[in-house]
Amino acid sequence: MRLGNSLGQFNKNNDVDGSVGGSQFVVLADVDTDGTLDILATGFSANAVSVRLGNGNGRFSGTTTVSVGRTPYTLAVGDVNGDGKLDLVTANTGTDVNTASVRLGDGTGQFSGSTEVGVDTGPYDVVLADVNADGKLDLVTANTNGTASVRLGDGLGGFSGTTEVGVNSGAYALALGDLDGDGDLDLVTANLNGTASVRLGDGFGGFSGTTTVRVGTEARGVMLGDVNNDGKLDLVTADGTGSSSVSVCLGDGAGGFAVGTTVNVGRGPQSVALGDLDGDGDLDLVTANLRDIAISVRLNNGTGQAIPLPVQLTQFTARRTSARQVQLRWTTAQELQNAGFRVEKSFNGRAWQPLGFVPGHGTATAPNSYAYHDAEAGAAYYRLVQQDNDGTQTHSPVQFVAGGPAPALQLYPNPARATAQLLGAPAGAEVQLLNLQGQVLRRYPAGTTQLELRGLVTGLYLVHAGASVVRLVVE
Repeated sequence: MRLGNSLGQFNKNNDVDGSVGGSQFVVLADVDTDGTLDILATGFSANAVSVRLGNGNGRFSGTTTVSVGRTPYTLAVGDVNGDGKLDLVTANTGTDVNTASVRLGDGTGQFSGSTEVGVDTGPYDVVLADVNADGKLDLVTANTNGTASVRLGDGLGGFSGTTEVGVNSGAYALALGDLDGDGDLDLVTANLNGTASVRLGDGFGGFSGTTTVRVGTEARGVMLGDVNNDGKLDLVTADGTGSSSVSVCLGDGAGGFAVGTTVNVGRGPQSVALGDLDGDGDLDLVTANLRDIAISVRLNNGTGQAIPLPVQLTQFTARRTSARQVQLRWTTAQELQNAGFRVEKSFNGRAWQPLGFVPGHGTATAPNSYAYHDAEAGAAYYRLVQQDNDGTQTHSPVQFVAGGPAPALQLYPNPARATAQLLGAPAGAEVQLLNLQGQVLRRYPAGTTQLELRGLVTGLYLVHAGASVVRLVVE
């Protein structure tokens, strides 16, 4: 879980325990009617949906598991029985299963029932929407055998019908929206053969047409939204495991789409979501990338052209490597006008002091790795302050490293002025005096027990001997 700051940036790291195996798909919805969003996640190998209730500050709790059909891949939520409480439906991909499971919610985060709705072969996505305009939610699945199954809801939690809408082979994801401005819902599927199929609705639950839109090599996710602010729905697809792109196809308002433009994202985008992340009124996009195990965020300039965040930090770790040393490592997915990173340290998590600066790569679309070594590290907090060329700054999540054993080296007195006595230096080890930037200012031969300090400016220094290090304050 990453919490947004309304600038298109996500900083806080909060992992939520799903507790059921093989989570493939996540939905946020208020299933316990307390006004805060909860998490529902499919458990592919557990044949279940995990429910975790939110407390409104980005934290989730609970252990509820809802049994559904075999190998559920995606899920949708909506009020299918008209009682004002959210229910859930899963698309179950198990061999010879080909069902959608319907479980009715009680408004407290609990679900019950055993309804299984038969659909066509290989359902990988499911959407709830009123496709026949009777005020009741219907169920539509995208099936890898090249169909979309439409099952009409009765408003009591039941679904019926046998409508199979022909689309391209490998239909993997599905979206519904009014593409031609007639007030009826139309459907689009993302297909594993690198196409998107468009079928126009008649308002009675039927769909027709043969429009095929060429997108990436392996479309696995699809969303509809007006990305260029012309009042017409546009098509966005996540282009799959072998790609590093999203296709954006602008709609003409009559059910047609222009040739797509490509937006570079992380490696292996599996799904895409649209929303206004930076508060400028334009739809931005986010992808979940399988090969990078990362999220890509692209901000929209209002024309449907996505702009990458200045720097997308994908990992930041702090690890103790010895009694007094800590290694910081971080990676970026891409960079835009990145001047670099100021490394900061705090002993209480509130008052921060700079340790050093690591230059960035300017503008780069490929991942980059960075490291910083803190050679005088007790128990401490660390963070990065990323700086753009224009002076804009962004703070990373904070990492904490517990203290290590007491150092072998000892200095007396410390603070010192003219000289300091050194105890505990390993036999045969040269003694070095460094500044906080790691520059060696003075060297003392092995066996030295008294350090000459005259001529040094007042400040903090490090004394190294072999693998040991101790901090020295010069007055």
